[in-house]
Amino acid sequence: MKFPNINYITNKAKTSFIAYPTTILSAIIAVILSVYLIENQSNIQNKFPYINAILTFALGIPLFFCSTMINTRSTKSKYIFEGSIVLILTLIYFSLPNQNSTFNTKIPYIRYTIFNIIAHLIISFTLFLKSGGVNGFWNYNKTLFLRLCTAVLYSGFIYIGIILALTALHLLFDIDIDGKLYTQIFIVVFGLFNTWFFVAGISKNTDLYNNIKEYPKGLKIFSQYILLPLLATYLIILYAYSTKIIITQHLPKGIVSYLITIVSVLGIFAFLLIYPYGKQKGNEWIKKANILYYYLLLPLIFLLAIAIYLRIVDYGLTINRYMICLFGGWVLFLSIYFCLKKTNIKIIPTSLAFFLLLSSFGPWGMFSLSEKSQSKRLIHILDEHHFLEDGKVINEVVWDTDSLPKFYSKKKNIKTPVVSDSIHNEIKSILDYLDNHHGMNTLQPMFKQDLKSYLKTAADSLASINEAKIYMETLGLKYKHIYDFKTAFGEQKLKFGSKNQKTIQITNYDYLVDFHQYNYNSNPIDFTIQNEKYQLIFNKKKSILKINSATDTLDISLSKLTQQLYHKYPKGMDSIANHQLQLTGKINHFNVLFELKNMSTYLKNDSLNISNFNGKILLKDLNK
Repeated sequence: MKFPNINYITNKAKTSFIAYPTTILSAIIAVILSVYLIENQSNIQNKFPYINAILTFALGIPLFFCSTMINTRSTKSKYIFEGSIVLILTLIYFSLPNQNSTFNTKIPYIRYTIFNIIAHLIISFTLFLKSGGVNGFWNYNKTLFLRLCTAVLYSGFIYIGIILALTALHLLFDIDIDGKLYTQIFIVVFGLFNTWFFVAGISKNTDLYNNIKEYPKGLKIFSQYILLPLLATYLIILYAYSTKIIITQHLPKGIVSYLITIVSVLGIFAFLLIYPYGKQKGNEWIKKANILYYYLLLPLIFLLAIAIYLRIVDYGLTINRYMICLFGGWVLFLSIYFCLKKTNIKIIPTSLAFFLLLSSFGPWGMFSLSEKSQSKRLIHILDEHHFLEDGKVINEVVWDTDSLPKFYSKKKNIKTPVVSDSIHNEIKSILDYLDNHHGMNTLQPMFKQDLKSYLKTAADSLASINEAKIYMETLGLKYKHIYDFKTAFGEQKLKFGSKNQKTIQITNYDYLVDFHQYNYNSNPIDFTIQNEKYQLIFNKKKSILKINSATDTLDISLSKLTQQLYHKYPKGMDSIANHQLQLTGKINHFNVLFELKNMSTYLKNDSLNISNFNGKILLKDLNK
């Protein structure tokens, strides 16, 4: 076996650089800037220009790769395309936040992420945009996928090998290794080597891909025996859930939209992997299964539409919900396309890139529509609960400008409308969303004060400021989430407890027994009185506390007590009078007083259930 020498590796690297110069240069600059920023981060006050430049050159990697793949013949068009890419990257750089951007920095980065996804989607079809068949398109994407996996694998082993070597130097020779070096090496390996190695294995010759007629058996086995059975399982589950909805006439849960999204992606990917095998003799079932799959998706898309529509009606449109709607529309488009027995799989990445690009700008885009929806929803809530009159806040908190950057108001006791906890939380949630994604420009007309300028003044002096907090407090509301003690399973927790007493009066009683019952440990409690054994048992299903002896049994039902407490204290109470937590009974020759100290319950499906409680049992001997 002949191992590649240094000359071979050098020549291969030169050839790759000549073939993809702008792509590799973008990677080199991005890596150099990243390493420099990590090395000098403590000395750089404004990191935004460095971060933005790194992101810009990182986006240049797939964009310049696309330009190189398109321009295999025309030098003139090559310069036009690359000049256009430089212009696009420049605009993207200046669209990213800088040091003066103190609020809502997420939107530029979300838009950047979308552009990055679009750029990588374009890679999948640029070489075959004008020429080349579907077979060549599939083989080209197969090469991209396998080369990427190989590059990541090689990069991973190289990085681990270097890290182990540095660790050995540190442990064996007591050489101090700067912790930043590990991150810098990672960036160099995965940013530069990974990119260079990847492009070295990609040819721009379309004939090379068109002439491949043999396909990896492993892909067919993986798709046929792993992906397709998983896909069938998920489809059965979703159709079973759809049947349940029809029978019970309950509205679908919001999470079903994400499950449908996952199933759709899995199915599209699975049938893409086995697409060319459908042309082989004996594999005609693949084409039929592909068409059947898209027919089966149509009812699920309808279910997705209902689920996301209900969420939008209740909570307005957000970027996430817009993306779900967008994805549903794209899958519907593909389903109709393939149900019409069209077979050009190029439509999958090209249509997705088009859908994403169309949604990233304009008044119809995800950013504009979600901002308008949430602002309109907030204004509606405030108007409905009498915060507004003629579109203006009636009793806004007036801030003393002399106190800035701190927000202080001389006027106290603002008459703020009383709202329920859920409405309070909803107002906070909308303000947080707007602050994190869009800013508060659409809300400024509601206020007499120029809150935007106040916040700008405060931001010049403070490292960070919560814009949503200031807007909420200007409405006269406290900026906090009011918890309803709901568990992860939607169970409302309620706690009841007696007044805190250091001493307990046990006059007229002869014996006292402490007890503790926990949801995770409801073992019987044994105790002995006058040489007779008793056992305390809690029946969780019936909410009954049993006291058993050899000759008698006392059942103390807690159901009625918990219901009485719930109706009197619907949010729970920790200072209830002792007599409200007492029950009485009789066993053998003892009068029994049962007194709760604390009790935790949870409300589920309108039923109050006890999770744990503690207290005391007092017994009076009637024979004395």
